[in-house]
Amino acid sequence: MHQLTKIAAYALFVLFAVACAGTSFNKSTSTMGAAHKSTVAEYQRTFNKALVLMKKQQYRKALPLLESLNLEDSALLGVSINLSIIYMKMAGETNEVYIEKAEAALQRALEINPANSVAHFQMALLLRKTGRFSQSRNAYERALTIDQDYAIAHYNLGVLCDIYLQDAECAIEHYRYYMALVPEDSEKIRIWLSDLHRRQKNTPIKLKVGSS
Repeated sequence: MHQLTKIAAYALFVLFAVACAGTSFNKSTSTMGAAHKSTVAEYQRTFNKALVLMKKQQYRKALPLLESLNLEDSALLGVSINLSIIYMKMAGETNEVYIEKAEAALQRALEINPANSVAHFQMALLLRKTGRFSQSRNAYERALTIDQDYAIAHYNLGVLCDIYLQDAECAIEHYRYYMALVPEDSEKIRIWLSDLHRRQKNTPIKLKVGSS
């Protein structure tokens, strides 16, 4: 029962906790060319409009706005990350085309800035969604190496280790870290920790073949 509750809570938490990644076009105009430099303010307005639509969960309306800004420029890190979020929302559980687009957008974001914790976090979500659990763990850990107080990353890594990787020690570590960062959520996490400790205690010891 607790496992089903965790999966449901995980899905809900991801839905509401994934923030849109912002950006500014004011400092990186060198690759836009003279004709484009005069439209920096228009780019920013378009991007901001897309963010508003995303917050309203109007992803199909936001998508063409972001795609129109998807140029080769370091200021567009936020565009790539937000495109990946939309593609993942539109992918559902089975649309491989959108999943591939989301992964490509995140790879582009990480090429622009390998030290961006949000990009690593989003990649971890995608990898978990596609069943690549060990790689997902690595991506969460990279995000936490960059930002050790990234609360949702601790939460999600705890759930990943708990349910998908069956690594109780990892789950306990990250649940505790999340609980310290988000004390208002402590009651739920304490229940999950108690469940983990109980399962650890009840895990049978496997004897080696030939043991007496």
